[in-house]
Amino acid sequence: MIDLAYRQVVQVTVVSCLAAALGWFCGRRPHLAYVLGLIVLIKCWTPPIFSSQGGLFCWPPIRDDGAHQSEPRFQGVRSSTRSQADDAAGANLQQRTDKTQTDHRDSLSLTTTSANANSASSLAGWLFAIWLTGAFAFILATGIRWRRWQRGLAVSAARPGGRLIAFATDAAMSVGLRRAPSLVVATSGGGPAVYGVLRPTIVIPHHLLTAENADNLRMVLTHEMLHVRRGDLYVSLLQFATLAAWWFHPALWWTCRRLTQARERSCDEELLAALRCSPVAYAQCLLDTLRQRRHDMAPAFPGMRAVDVTRTRIEHIMLSGDGARARTPPRYWLFAALALLALLPGQRLHLAASDEVASPESGVQDTPAKPKATTPPNESTPLAPNQTVAGDDAAKTTEPAKRQAARDEAKPPSRAERLERAIHRGIGYLKSEQREDGRWPDPVGYPGGITALGTLALLKCGIKPDEAAVANALRGLRPIKPSMTYSTSLQTLVFCAAAAQSDRKLMQSNVQWLVKMQKAAGPFAGAWGYPQADGDNSNTAFAVWALYEADRAGMPAGVAVWRRTLDYWLKNQNTDGSWGYKPGLGGTGSMTSQGLFCVAAAAKVLGDDQGHQPPATAMEKAAAWLANHFSVHENPGAHGQQGWHLYYLLALGKAGRISGREQFGDHRWRAEAADVLLDRQRPDGSWQGAGHAEDNPHLATGLALLTLIEAR
Repeated sequence: MIDLAYRQVVQVTVVSCLAAALGWFCGRRPHLAYVLGLIVLIKCWTPPIFSSQGGLFCWPPIRDDGAHQSEPRFQGVRSSTRSQADDAAGANLQQRTDKTQTDHRDSLSLTTTSANANSASSLAGWLFAIWLTGAFAFILATGIRWRRWQRGLAVSAARPGGRLIAFATDAAMSVGLRRAPSLVVATSGGGPAVYGVLRPTIVIPHHLLTAENADNLRMVLTHEMLHVRRGDLYVSLLQFATLAAWWFHPALWWTCRRLTQARERSCDEELLAALRCSPVAYAQCLLDTLRQRRHDMAPAFPGMRAVDVTRTRIEHIMLSGDGARARTPPRYWLFAALALLALLPGQRLHLAASDEVASPESGVQDTPAKPKATTPPNESTPLAPNQTVAGDDAAKTTEPAKRQAARDEAKPPSRAERLERAIHRGIGYLKSEQREDGRWPDPVGYPGGITALGTLALLKCGIKPDEAAVANALRGLRPIKPSMTYSTSLQTLVFCAAAAQSDRKLMQSNVQWLVKMQKAAGPFAGAWGYPQADGDNSNTAFAVWALYEADRAGMPAGVAVWRRTLDYWLKNQNTDGSWGYKPGLGGTGSMTSQGLFCVAAAAKVLGDDQGHQPPATAMEKAAAWLANHFSVHENPGAHGQQGWHLYYLLALGKAGRISGREQFGDHRWRAEAADVLLDRQRPDGSWQGAGHAEDNPHLATGLALLTLIEAR
């Protein structure tokens, strides 16, 4: 055991030194340094108990010549032979003398071996006790710090407001998280930090919540969410376990410190690539955050620090610029896989001696298996006692009738019948999940947003406003005041669809709020966004949808609003005809469909939808992009990060309907979208998507039903 531990310590030390040398040589590549640190951590948990021909530590091999196996058989036997002329008495005397001497040597050898074994066992016991004491002390000290930090946070923690939740949702979308982590506001200083492996939670200092710190708040949230998306919390747990087991090894402490620094620099690069913000602004944000911090916050595990700003980190941020990487390059992971194949095997190879290698003649030849004989059916085989034989005439008479009956029963329903059945089941699911107050649970963070979406789906499916489900939902929606673009737009769409005269005052109030929230100047002029945040194309699309339906219901928003809207979409369309989540980002199917709808809606209201005017050209380019990238199985251009599949299908249906297009290229979007949704409906009548928000079955079912109505 001591020998095994010694080999492991030596091998880990060698791997740490190799990683340090390569990391120093590639100092401008934090993603590579991070991968090198992971290789060292994995090596720490792989004892040298197996070997491989490609293992670096498996050479030179050990040659087994069999001598150690033959020695015990010849102990106590003389190596030379006596002459046959010796007399029997002399021979017996000599044999007794040799046996006595041999027994004495064996006794001394056993005594020495036993003493050495006891000494080694005692040393191993002491070393294990020392190691266990150090590991326990490390875990205890870390636990005490962690508990003290939790108590301090509980005293100063405050619940996040709607504005912070909106910022967090936007940041989660920008980095590709399926859902935004929990948020905690530290009112007495500290942070920012992220903790919690199973349930990540971001700690935000209170001073970042002021209006003038909006940009800093967005960058801080994005940085912490990148830690969550990258899986850094799991790596920090691995660091904690490694330091607990290897607390005595200074190279591991140095490796973990370098790994933490590489992780922070990697997140810095990915943030610059995701937000496309100025390196100067981000560096100043870190310095401002460090200046405002009142006390350090203990990490959740070694390696995760609240704020760690060094000169090297600031220099790296300033030099990154356009070369910032959005993710770890795949070639680095390939290098890690090859390195692990070479470094993990640690047991030296054992090769047999040449005289022990079996000759070819001693091998066993494979004998092909004799195929089993198959017996053809024999008509003369006797029947079992409970079997009967029917006549040929009876079989010929009954068999066609049975086949015809089976075909009639198995006749599949038409697509229209399946569509109506799916809509009916979806309506039943929403009604069964509605609470007594008329609302549906809203864990996403938009007041009344899911309730408005579900109510709109029921109304579009033909449920009357005076029926219990819709009437109760309307009573739950009316008291909600405008606060978020998404929920206010959906609430307005519900009032338009219900067409209740008593709700026109609320409609007018919502329209005025949406008009007020439109960006009137700057690079996002004509757009909508989260309150106190820049505009984005998703919020804008929902606001345009609501104002378009309100305009049709006799609640105009004004020519200036629609002119700014149209100019915004025309100005920010990509050269290939697509739109992304924000101006300048790569196109996606959902945002391009929303852009086509918004341009068509604004052009219709303004009367610019005739001839070859710019709106018509923009719509043609968008339709061409959708045709070239068409898919109903995923959101084109989203790369599987966010998903937003159901959101995309609804936007595609809106774009196709308002532009009068039955096809995008060779694809009939109504039939193809309906087929996908019909196949993915769950047994309880609901749908559930993947990614942020769409994993909520209430929201997903509302989106799916609205899409099926468009397809119908």
